[in-house]
Amino acid sequence: MIKLRMEEEDMGRKRKCLNEMTTGEFRRLPQLEHYAYVKYDSIVILPTREEHDSGYAVMEFIPVLGGVPLGRISGISDVIEIEGIGGYYVRSKFKNPELKDTEHIPSWSIDCLFRSGLLRIFHSGGRVSVGDALSCFEIYSESRE
Repeated sequence: MIKLRMEEEDMGRKRKCLNEMTTGEFRRLPQLEHYAYVKYDSIVILPTREEHDSGYAVMEFIPVLGGVPLGRISGISDVIEIEGIGGYYVRSKFKNPELKDTEHIPSWSIDCLFRSGLLRIFHSGGRVSVGDALSCFEIYSESRE
């Protein structure tokens, strides 16, 4: 069971909203040891200033549960693979037994550009298209054709 990291510090003080935390406050969170395959409400992506062997920047990840950042994990990853590498988690018989092996599942990845520190999202099997730039920005997977 993961102990909520800010629980003790928050006694008698109002807990800071995630949106009010600074990068430095996120960087000062402790490393988590036991975090895999636990369900979280969200994940905050924290680019580092370290360069990965790939030439992209290393990222750390902060799992959030009940509005509380629990700590930092990874620190060695250069790519986030949504639904696993190549979408294999979605295609696995464990997750989706009715899927045929030949069915294409869109696979999304996010990496961090080393020099600028900006994040890039891309689709493994094709191109991307976008919707109108409104308060919610939509990104869609498209074929290479």
